[in-house]
Amino acid sequence: MTERRGYNHGAAIKYLGIGRRSFEALVRPHLTPVRIGNSLIFDRVDLDQVMDRFKSGELPDGSEADHNGGGNGWPTTEEGAFKWAEKRRASRPKSTEPGRSTRYGGVADFASVASSVMKRRRAG
Repeated sequence: MTERRGYNHGAAIKYLGIGRRSFEALVRPHLTPVRIGNSLIFDRVDLDQVMDRFKSGELPDGSEADHNGGGNGWPTTEEGAFKWAEKRRASRPKSTEPGRSTRYGGVADFASVASSVMKRRRAG
């Protein structure tokens, strides 16, 4: 039995032995798949050529320095570490007091809450 020449997306990833995200970011831009029916088929020869280009150093390997260094949208420091975003405020502009409901605007005192509970209890 001969080795097959065409691989679908999942089989191409498995053939190269890498993850889906690495495949999409590092390998897929260098491939030209063929559409057969509803499937995209990647040629084994093309996959081997891309692998050879990685081995020769012609293509970046996606190491941490290359990946964080540019273009991925994350701000970096000179050492290459992330600068984390400042913590965002809650959806409400002012903080609430402990034990206070944020659902209603006014503060109800104990007597008004107790009377409303008793009215519901008598009614129901």
